[in-house]
Amino acid sequence: MNISELFQLGNKFMTDGNMGMAVQMWQELLKQVPEYGPAHLNMAHFFRQQNNVPAEKNELNIFMDCPLTARTLEMVPNVKTRLAEIEKALNPPKT
Repeated sequence: MNISELFQLGNKFMTDGNMGMAVQMWQELLKQVPEYGPAHLNMAHFFRQQNNVPAEKNELNIFMDCPLTARTLEMVPNVKTRLAEIEKALNPPKT
């Protein structure tokens, strides 16, 4: 399967509630194209659902290092906001 097919199939599995298969599709895609930002965002979403904040943060940081496209550029402000929220949660201010 090509990258687009893997991504779309992963999204379909996610929509159908089959996150295990969705993650498999995105991981396979990322083996072929590690800098495919939308797959990293989807992986971050998965990890957030699993309450795996360190893995979510890692995927979001990888996304921020990926080449931006018109599609992913609009997501950057939300990703930066979420990374700030994670940082605050992981490192609360000392009182």
